[in-house]
Amino acid sequence: MNKTAPFLIHDLDRLRERVFERECSNDRNLQDGRLWTLIKNCARTAPDQFPWFTPFVALMTEDAEDIRRAKKVLLDYIAKLEPMSFSSGLQYHFWCFAFPHAKWSMYFQWLCTLGAFSEDEEKAIRETLVSYHFTNFFFGLRTKPEPECIDNQTLSLSLSTVMVGYLFASGEKPSKMAEKMLEEGLRRLPGIIGGIPSSGYTGEGSSYMDCVIGPAIPLVIELLDLLTGERDLFWKPFAPNDITPEQILRMTAREWMPGGLLLPWDNYGYQYGVRAPIAYALRQTGDELYKRILLKDAVWSYDIGVGWAYDDLVWSLIWWPEDEKLEQDVSFDWFEPDVGGVLTAQGNDFYLMQMWDESEPVIPTRSHVNPNAVLLHAYGVPLTLDGAIVNSPRFQFADTWRETVHSVGEITRYNYGDGCGGAHSILLVDGWEGLRAKASYAQHFPLRPEEPQAGIGADVTALYRERFADAVQVRRRSSVGADRFFIIEDLAMFGGEHTFTSRFVLRPGAVDTELGFKIRTPEGVTLHLIELSGQTKVQSESIQGAIYYYPMDSETLLVDFDGESGSRLFIAFMSRSFQAGAAEADWRVILDPSESLDVEEARIMLAASEDVVPFQLPAYMERSLPIAKRWWYSKTVRKRPGQAWLQLPRGMHDPKCWIDGHEIELAGSQSLLLAPTIAVPRHLENREQVEVVIRCDVPVSHYEGKGDGTIGLNGGVAVCYPCEEEVVLGASFDGAQMTVTTNEKTYRWPYKRMGE
Repeated sequence: MNKTAPFLIHDLDRLRERVFERECSNDRNLQDGRLWTLIKNCARTAPDQFPWFTPFVALMTEDAEDIRRAKKVLLDYIAKLEPMSFSSGLQYHFWCFAFPHAKWSMYFQWLCTLGAFSEDEEKAIRETLVSYHFTNFFFGLRTKPEPECIDNQTLSLSLSTVMVGYLFASGEKPSKMAEKMLEEGLRRLPGIIGGIPSSGYTGEGSSYMDCVIGPAIPLVIELLDLLTGERDLFWKPFAPNDITPEQILRMTAREWMPGGLLLPWDNYGYQYGVRAPIAYALRQTGDELYKRILLKDAVWSYDIGVGWAYDDLVWSLIWWPEDEKLEQDVSFDWFEPDVGGVLTAQGNDFYLMQMWDESEPVIPTRSHVNPNAVLLHAYGVPLTLDGAIVNSPRFQFADTWRETVHSVGEITRYNYGDGCGGAHSILLVDGWEGLRAKASYAQHFPLRPEEPQAGIGADVTALYRERFADAVQVRRRSSVGADRFFIIEDLAMFGGEHTFTSRFVLRPGAVDTELGFKIRTPEGVTLHLIELSGQTKVQSESIQGAIYYYPMDSETLLVDFDGESGSRLFIAFMSRSFQAGAAEADWRVILDPSESLDVEEARIMLAASEDVVPFQLPAYMERSLPIAKRWWYSKTVRKRPGQAWLQLPRGMHDPKCWIDGHEIELAGSQSLLLAPTIAVPRHLENREQVEVVIRCDVPVSHYEGKGDGTIGLNGGVAVCYPCEEEVVLGASFDGAQMTVTTNEKTYRWPYKRMGE
């Protein structure tokens, strides 16, 4: 093992220099400086709870206490290996353990460069890490079919096998097992990269693309650079599909929506994007899209699971760009013939994604049944949902049951209706909601007109023809009108009579309107859907329950436009009724370790507190404060007289809020992904300042939290004020021109329907 330089850290001196420059800087707006503060505070105050940060902090500081803490967490990991061998998690999901094991092997090498271990300790740890990987993960890799198995599991197994092999196959005492692993892993790794489709999308949804594939690609490139001596591998086409690593990371970037959430392409639904691969791609390319995402849209929560580890923030900091200036606000538009495309309007304020990624035959899993589904999003807020309510009888259909054998003699019935067609914003025929393929075939043919303004779309007739032999043509096209509207056109031609349903799966918040269907979200954002052909009947169905994985709302709206004609023309119009100002800084804070304070006791203690924080992350991450679960914050917030709202941080657990001593109801406003927005009570509207007290819980480790990893408090508090909501008063289409009248103006633009 090479102990002269830390593995994959190219310029340690410059990295240390930059980190300490930020630490001494008075500019608290520099994100990499805030990252270092967060990582260091957690590693020093609670190393056992935040073990993934401690080796990096030790490497940066070379401080004896930091090294001691890092050594302890590494030894604690080693002590868990033997008991873990008998866990069902390892036996059934060994790839989930392989990638983190390779990371711990790398962090062991980092600590060895600091002289953290005695010779005997180092030898014992090295042998344990190698033999454990050889026994559990090297042979796991061999169970994956070759060459046809191209997925996150095989990539993580192959990459981790190369990493551990490389680390321990060289140096003073090379390991024969490590040499064998390096040989086998390296033989397979390039082909796994090259086997990813040319779109860059593996078909496994955003969760696995962003949380496993994305974080793996930079490590693959760096490893192959070392092993092959080649440079510019980021741009090299890999056989057999001639896919470049840059294309793969670009697809992970395309999965980001403005505001920091990923496309809900799988069972996990909406979730935060992973930052480190974006930082790496930005370093390699200087591309403004990566910079826009990293500096403007990334959500800086504590950490997000990456390859089943929790070191995304560490690698984000290692690969952070030198230049933090965003030169231009680039468009999120993209088009990929095999997957789908995105249209935006008025900058990136309005966002539409149409997808036609092919669904897996028989059992839709990561790849849902979503032929020509659309997703709508405005002002950083999702308006549509994707996927069904967890365990909802509403989506358990006769043709979506599956029987599986988990152990001898035990048969489990599982309904995969959560991935069915009816749980997406698509076209349904005769009420059939399962809509899954029974065989493998080309399910879509993309429509990309020569004129970009004509929009994007796909022909998905083949999938419908499996069930309906008289299906002639089923198409959907989306386009932009007047840089303000999205037009969604459905065309379904069948030989016989059918009932056609254009379904939209929306967030709750229906607003009375005589024109189409409208919702207003708690964030003050509206979506108005208007069907212009006049041949449909609109009906809605409210379903109680949350969509897996991070609940956004307590119910879902299914909105159906029904009729005998399959020719539909929709206007999708987004607006908002209020908007947030700048985040409020300088909050007094106290911890409540016993979780016993009431609001009056807390107010007295807050008034005497000298601890002041920005309140954009848990207090112990922003200052050197003890780790605790429960915290209280207070501030006298200045506001304009009149109606106002408070936008609170995202990801607060069990929050409570008081404004001038009046407790505000927060039920239904506790999404971990979106900022809760609450109205200032009417009797306080004319006040120019109000006292705000907030109590909330935060996870206190990398492993505590709701969902996968530690998603918690982030984003800050801001005052929101009313803005003039643009409202549609009338809309029409005369066969050649669309006309929409709002309370602000009349819009007109030409439009040519499909087939004309």
